[in-house]
Amino acid sequence: AIVEQTQKVLGLSDEAVRDSLEVLRLHGNMSSPTILFVLKRFLDRHEALRTSGRDGLATGVAMAFGPGLTLEGAVIRRVMQGMDTPYERVVKQPDTALV
Repeated sequence: AIVEQTQKVLGLSDEAVRDSLEVLRLHGNMSSPTILFVLKRFLDRHEALRTSGRDGLATGVAMAFGPGLTLEGAVIRRVMQGMDTPYERVVKQPDTALV
């Protein structure tokens, strides 16, 4: 219900909350790891779009709600269009570190 309420308050589309709802449907609320599962789906969708020749996702918002209604959040933005993925950078330059 918190995802749907956040969607309503922020005026988000069904597409914008699709990854969150799908992770919750498949796995339930796993507490802290839930946001990592949602982030993985988000990044997988981005890579699938790029692989198909489209631009991929430019922005996203990650929010995690905890006990006592604590909230943590982050804005995710693509910094450089056309930049290689972290994996591609490591393969091309093996001394590059992943962060």
